[in-house]
Amino acid sequence: PSTFNPEKLLWLNHHYIRNSDAKHIAEHLRWHFERIGVDITAGPDLTKLIEAQRERCKTLLEMAQISAFFYSDDVIYDEKAARKNLKPATVTILQRVLEELSKLSEWSESILQQSLVDIGESLELKFGKIAQPLRVAVSGSSSSPSIDLTLELLGRDKTLQRIAAAIEYINRL
Repeated sequence: PSTFNPEKLLWLNHHYIRNSDAKHIAEHLRWHFERIGVDITAGPDLTKLIEAQRERCKTLLEMAQISAFFYSDDVIYDEKAARKNLKPATVTILQRVLEELSKLSEWSESILQQSLVDIGESLELKFGKIAQPLRVAVSGSSSSPSIDLTLELLGRDKTLQRIAAAIEYINRL
């Protein structure tokens, strides 16, 4: 007798997402963004987004849902992630990140990575103590592509606005 195995189907779907041409996937992903009401004109190129998210998503709908924050003007914080990472103790970290990132003349993954490493060293903090609060501040979640890539895809203006908004959020607590 035949059986339907949803786990095998998800594995196969993930395999095609990981191995197919990003331009081909972009056409299908665009449809999913439209269905969930996300305007993709105000965010990163879909092929770059696919390259960043393809390893972590098993379906295109999942990719659209977890990537919607890139195209939104505002960020909605996951309650658990915000409670854990957006605390009064992180204000100093976020203010320093805001200050240093504001000074950057180039906005690329490698420059952002080095800047965050330098901030961590100057504050004598491990990278995760900088990256996690920053990730929640800009994405609303404790899960995203690498923080430097997330910041690059999000763009300078949105990143700086969201860090400032996270600082205000913490100060209101």
